[in-house]
Amino acid sequence: MVYIIILVSQLYQYYQFPGDRGRKFRKRRRISRYSLFNEGRWRRWVGYSRFMVWYWFWRFGRKTRILEMINVLIDRVIEREGGYVNHPADRGGPTNMGVTMRTLAAWRRDESTDARDVKNLELEEVRAIYLTNYWNKPGFHRLERSVVMEDMVFDSSIHHGPKQTVKFLQQAVNAEVDGLLGPQTLALLDTLPSVELAAAFMGQRVTFLGKIISGDKSQHVFAHGWFRRMQSFIRTIPMA
Repeated sequence: MVYIIILVSQLYQYYQFPGDRGRKFRKRRRISRYSLFNEGRWRRWVGYSRFMVWYWFWRFGRKTRILEMINVLIDRVIEREGGYVNHPADRGGPTNMGVTMRTLAAWRRDESTDARDVKNLELEEVRAIYLTNYWNKPGFHRLERSVVMEDMVFDSSIHHGPKQTVKFLQQAVNAEVDGLLGPQTLALLDTLPSVELAAAFMGQRVTFLGKIISGDKSQHVFAHGWFRRMQSFIRTIPMA
């Protein structure tokens, strides 16, 4: 489509019909002023085609930048999650790069998925799972916040689940808590400055982890790692 528009734009450079030359051409060829070769119509078409060319280049470039940013966020989460682990106290069971056995089974639609499949998980599949289930499907791409804030949200989506992450955002702005990122929640999020939103969001997240640890002694073993993870985000709040 873009190449066709460029071709039309270039053809116009060779087939302009201004002034008397255009009138003589139309008279000689019996071409109406309302035909495709009308000068005004040509100018409008060329202007539109040039606009569309630049629009699609801008859109493609923006999409590329967003994908690059998401890949950076995914790399950060994988670094925090580490490789394959199968801790007996971990509720998620066998986990590799943050992907649990249950998540992998649902992604592949294969109930026979076992710990060996999780251990042999490829990086590209992890990226696809994260991008689809933990970013696009919950609607976090519509937040349009700073990279720091989006890093907090994305990490929470993988750590606590997308629905619980939306609840953190809704609690941060005193919205109705239903776990769905709809237009009303997005509108309320826009009313709060990024730094305040980041502070309120992390406050909700730390409180949630505190309740898990205090309510289940088996989770005490993860307390140090969880709060080190929270500390790394709390330090970035002023940059949100």
